[in-house]
Formats: sequence, C-alpha cells, structure tokens
Amino acid sequence: MERQMAQLKAKLGESVEFSHLDGPISGMLAADDDVEQECLPPYYQWWEPLDGLAGQLEAVRHVAEYIRAKGPFDALLGFSEGAACATAFLAAVHGAGRGGAEVRQQLKAELADVTPPRLVISICGIPPDDFRPGCFCFGRGSSKVCEVPVPSIHVIGENDSDRRGSEELAQEWYGVTSTLSTSSKKNTSKMLRHPHGHRFPLDCRQLADAIQEMVCKVLKSMPNSPIVQQSYAHAMYSGGRKVLAALRREKRWLDALQILEEAKACSAQPDTVCYNIVLSIFRDFRWWAQALVTLGHMEQAGPQASVVSYSTVVSACESSTCWQVAVSLLQKTWDRGLAADIILLCAAASACGKALRWDLALHLSNLSMAESMGETGVAQNALPAVNAAMSAFGGLWEKAVELFAGLQCSGMRPDTVSYGAAMQNCDCASQWVQANAILAQAVGSIQPSVVVFGLAASCFAKGKVWQQALEMLIWSCSSGLREEAPLCGAVLSSCEKVAAWRRAINLLHEQAGQRHPRPNVLMYSSAISACEKAHQWHMALWILSQMWAEGPRPDVVALNAGLAACEKSGRWEQAFLLCETGMAQRLSLNTISYNSLFSALAVGQSWQHARELHLLDEMKAATVVPDTITYNSLIAGCTRRKDWELMLTLFLEMRSSELQPDSFSYGSALSVCDQAENWQLAMLLLKLMQIDLVQSNVLIYNSALGACDAPLMVAKAGKWRLSLHLLSQVCAQEHPDQTSFNSVLRACLNSLSSPRETWRVCLSVLAKMSEQLLDPDPKSFSALCEAAEKVPEVRHLPEFLAACSTEAVTIVLRAV
Repeated sequence: MERQMAQLKAKLGESVEFSHLDGPISGMLAADDDVEQECLPPYYQWWEPLDGLAGQLEAVRHVAEYIRAKGPFDALLGFSEGAACATAFLAAVHGAGRGGAEVRQQLKAELADVTPPRLVISICGIPPDDFRPGCFCFGRGSSKVCEVPVPSIHVIGENDSDRRGSEELAQEWYGVTSTLSTSSKKNTSKMLRHPHGHRFPLDCRQLADAIQEMVCKVLKSMPNSPIVQQSYAHAMYSGGRKVLAALRREKRWLDALQILEEAKACSAQPDTVCYNIVLSIFRDFRWWAQALVTLGHMEQAGPQASVVSYSTVVSACESSTCWQVAVSLLQKTWDRGLAADIILLCAAASACGKALRWDLALHLSNLSMAESMGETGVAQNALPAVNAAMSAFGGLWEKAVELFAGLQCSGMRPDTVSYGAAMQNCDCASQWVQANAILAQAVGSIQPSVVVFGLAASCFAKGKVWQQALEMLIWSCSSGLREEAPLCGAVLSSCEKVAAWRRAINLLHEQAGQRHPRPNVLMYSSAISACEKAHQWHMALWILSQMWAEGPRPDVVALNAGLAACEKSGRWEQAFLLCETGMAQRLSLNTISYNSLFSALAVGQSWQHARELHLLDEMKAATVVPDTITYNSLIAGCTRRKDWELMLTLFLEMRSSELQPDSFSYGSALSVCDQAENWQLAMLLLKLMQIDLVQSNVLIYNSALGACDAPLMVAKAGKWRLSLHLLSQVCAQEHPDQTSFNSVLRACLNSLSSPRETWRVCLSVLAKMSEQLLDPDPKSFSALCEAAEKVPEVRHLPEFLAACSTEAVTIVLRAV
C-alpha cells in the first residue's frame, strides 16, 4: 500500500504526514493476485468474514487504540476492506450506521475518548455490512443508514468488479450522490473515478487536488482540533507567537489558521509577527497560493504587512515558477513605501530565475548588489540573486560566463551554487572546454560538490570526450570528495551517451570491487544503456544476470534498459525471456516494457498475430495503460500481414481511448492500406488526418498513392483521377519524390482504357515531374514505354530510349 501511495505523497508534498496501520489479522495468503504480485507475505486484513460481530469490533478497537497512542489524525485513508473498517470506526465513534439508537450510543460512549478524524478517504471501498448481515451498529438491522457525519472523498474504479459496493458505500453511508460532488452535507464530500479496476489510481493528481480542496472546506465547517482547544486561551493572551511557532515546528498549518480565525472572531487581533509565522509555514511547504490568500486577509483586515511579510510570500513562490506573483508583490512593496531589503530582492530574483526570465533576474541581481553595497559596503549578500540570474540563462553560456567573471571582479566569492550555475549553462550548450576551465577554478578555490563534478561529466559526455570524464573522476578522488558513488554514476552516464560500453563495464567492475560504496541500480542501468546503444545485447543481459545473482536487485528501469538492448538487435526471444524473469522476481512491467517487446517483434521481423494480441490483453489485465507508441507498434505490425481489418480495429481503439494519433500512426495505417490495396480506407484515413490536424509528409502521401495504383481496385472503381488529385495535393504541400510520380503513372496505366489518353496523361505527369526538378528513374521509363507501346505513332519510342543515355532520355522526354 505504501508503494502504491508514493505518487500521492509526492503530489501532496511535505505538508501531509502519513502514518500506516496494518490490519490486526496476518496470514501467508493474499486477498487477490494483484496483492500477491505487489508485495511479499505476511499479508494483513481487518477481519475474517466468519468472525462476525467480534471480528469487526476487534478491528474498530484496533484503530481506536492506534489513534489514542499516535493521534490525533486529521484524516483516515482506507483501501477496499480498509475503507470498510474506516467507515465502521467512524460510525461507532459518531453513533451512526444501522441498528437501534440505543446500541449505537453504547458503542459511541465506549469510544468517547478517541478524537475522531475530520476527513475520510475511501479508495475502492466497500460497505461494512457486506461481510455479515445483522452486524451490531453497522449491520443490516434496519433498512435505513444513519449517515456518518464526516466529510469524505470516494475514489471508484470504473472497471472494478466491486464498483456497485463502492457506490453504495458513498451514497448510503455518507450521503454522496453519483452526480459527483453534490451531497446532502453541503458539498463537503466528493466522488472521483479512475479508469482502472480494484486498485489504487495510477494517476493521483485529481485525488491530490481533491484532498487539498476538501481540507479548505473542512477548515470552515469543522471545530478546532484538540491542540487548538488546549492552547487557544494562552494564544490570545501571549499574542499567539509561541503557540504559532510550536505549530510551525509541528507543521500544523490548519491549526495555525484556525487560531488566526478564532482570534479575529473574538476581537483579539493577532499582530504582524503572528501572521508572519503563519506565512512562514506556507513558505516551508512552498504553498504559495495559500500564503497569498493569507497575505490578502492581512492587508484587508489585519495588521500592516511588513517587508518580512512580503519576503516570506515571495520565497514561497520560488519553487513554483510564479515569477509574475513575485514581481507583483515586489512592486506592491515599493508602492506602499516600504524599502525592499536584500532578502526580498534575492527571493524575487530566484523566482524569476527558476522561470528562466533571465532579463528580470539579472535586473534584480543588480538591484540586490546595490542594496548590499549600501547596507554593508560589500556585495557578498547579493550572491543568491546573482546565482539565480546565472541559473536563468538556460544555455546562454556566454552571458553566464560573463556574469560569473563580473561576480569575481566585484569582490564577491563564488560558492558551490555559483560554479554549478555557470557549469549548467555550459552543459546545456555542450561547451565542455569552458566547463573544464570553470571546474579548474572551483577546485582551486572551494571544495566542489558532487553536483559540480556531475555537471562536468555530463558536459564531457555531450562533447563525446568521455576520456576527460574519467580523468575528472580521478581528479575528484584526489580532491578528497567522499561521494564517489554518485559521481561514478555520472561518469557511467557519460559513457552511456557515447556508447562506450567497454569502459562502462570496466568502471562498474572497479566500483564493485570496493567495499564501500558499492554500485547502485542507477549505475548498473547506465552501463546496460551503454551496451544497448552499442548494440551489445548479450553484454546487457550479462550485467542483468549479475544483478540477479549478486545484487543490487534490478528495478523496472534496469529491466527496460535490457529490453531496449534486445529490441535494437531484434532479439525478441531474449526479450520475452527477460520479461518472464522479471515477473518471476515480482517486477511489475510498465508501458515502456511492453513497448520494447512490441518493437523487438517488429525489428526481428517476427510479428505473430496471436502473440501480439496476447501481449495487448496481458498489458490491459495488468492495468498498464497503452500509449501512442504501443498502438503505433501494433499498427506497424499489420503491414507485413496486410491485415487492414486488425489495423482499423487498433486505430479506432486508439482514438476511443483519447490518445491522439500522430504522423507515424497515420503513416503506418496508410502503409497497411498500400499493402492491402484498400484505397477506400486510405482516403478515409487522409480525411481523418485533416480533422485531427496532423502534419502530413511525402511518405504518407506515397502510401495513399500506392493504395490507389492497385490494378483491380482502380480499374473497377474508375478512380484514376484520384491519383492525380492526390499528386496535386502533394505538390502544393510537400516536395514529392520519384515514388510519388511512379505511383501515379502506374495508376494511370491500370485504369485508363484509351491508349492515347493514357499516353497523354503519362506525358502530363512527366511534365509535373520536370517542374519539381526530378529526373525519371527506371520505373518511370518502364511506365512510359508501356504506355508508348499501345500508341502506333510512338510505338518505336521505347527502342530509341533504350539506346540513349540518361541525360539524353531526359532531354527527349522534356522535348516531347
């Protein structure tokens, strides 16, 4: 469960702290196959269905004891049976659920000392009474459920076999209707859906946004938490500073906001320092939007905002690239007659720098240097602003080097960030000579970090001078840098980019011979990628076998690197064996893994209809979402078999899944039409391509023209003019090649019944060919000769052309 929630944790950031609780019952058997593939035993559950009331009460008391010991908690999140247990617990705490009021109140009194959470999040949840009808306060003792009075978020899988149970839980137990967010609780609950089965959603962005939105609603609708109730009186008398500072250390931003709201309601206005502490909490979380709202409340009804207030909010904008907000707040500071200090200027410059607005960042760095000179007589305090300006150049290495030189001339001492920013610009522009010079300065003046050496290694790799990268590794060791493993990984990455597989394997072997630190998975993956780029698939598989045998255990990135090596060499049998080994080791394949398998089949020219469809079904069953590359590979596989029906099925499935076909998709589909001689479908695809606003090219038109020169199809339909129309479109939009004109010539020969008309049209096509500055090739000559043989007046022209040189034939054809 923790692994599945990793993306949600990353989206919510450090503002949310998670505490995981396992069920009270453990065993060696998993609830389903998905759980068994995700993790190793023991497995935990909340109750046994046969235990009935006793099992459910034990689970509820298990949750209550954990909250008493570790709580209080703001929210409960449960998956499947865990969501049912969370609902049972909240029903018991609030005296809700089914059954008589006397029984519900009895259990509520037993849990009166437990602080209930203020939000519940159900992922593919099921009702508690699904396990035992007639269960105590949450059994089916009555037909009516006394709703749980807690705001809730319900995430339901569209392809979940228990979807109806999840909807019943939301509607009957929490009063959330299926119309999404409207509910009987004044819009304090939400219902979300994801396109997968009974599992945690793969894309957690919508869930993270809903949690943040619900937290703001809970703030307005729920009473104070215990920490606020205990410290509120003291907060009012002491101005709230000590209490708010304690809440900041504990990251309790919600309680801090409640203190401000309660203080204003009681006419005990917090001072500027109190507001600044709350703003600092949002700055620590990089939650610039809430910091901006709090500053707005402060400006409207609170104490006067100080320079520190504006500096704090601007600092919160640094990591969110909200440079417009930062510049606006800086301007507002000047408009209010406040003198912007060095901290505010540096923060604004950093926000502009991270948004790559180097012009504004450079201007603010100059203001910071002037401010620093006025305050202390030296410009060293403005170094963060100068570093931000250098980071903003985004590859304009000349400007970065010029600013770096000016920094030294002004008496400022560059730090590690300064050297790193200058070298990053050199890295973006592949200026390894300049990067080497800056690295030499860094070694002579400061202790360079692994980041500085890593940027140098990346720059050497882009310049294809991996020998210098290896020399730099020796240089770093002699300079006393202890973090050899990350730096060694950067050098391995440089070997990977230039396919220096022998040197990468030797370096990996040398690093593995050391006791500490040993190579990590990323370093092994870089060595495998170096072998892949050099088409050394056997060495890539050897490295993976060493990882399985001696460690570290490969992850899906290393596995994909090995699959890519097999893919480029067309070794589809080895690719399938590698996937089977990975799945046997409980590695979950992702979209990249399956795409490599499809591509390996294509490169190895071993497309098998049953194997392709089996892979696609297996991919969907594993809840791995196919992407555009997946469908492109499958459609390309239909070309060799001329299977236009399967191609059409895959193409329509791709469009229905909201994936946008690209030019490669249409090119592969039209190539199938060309091989299958299906001109009607080719014309339909060209029309769809215009609707989708996909950029065409000459290869796409050539495939369509090839579908139109089929002898039987065109002759029966009389569509020879269609080829001429397509040729005119190619001439208007692209630069046609000889294949384009040859396809039109064959279409005219196969469709026109009049020999003279055929000869006339072929000559007009050759005239257009001459206009495009293209010379006829042997296929063009062959088509022209075939047309000439049917016309008495020019019957001997093929014999004459055969005796002429290529230049003479071109002159003759232009004269004709």
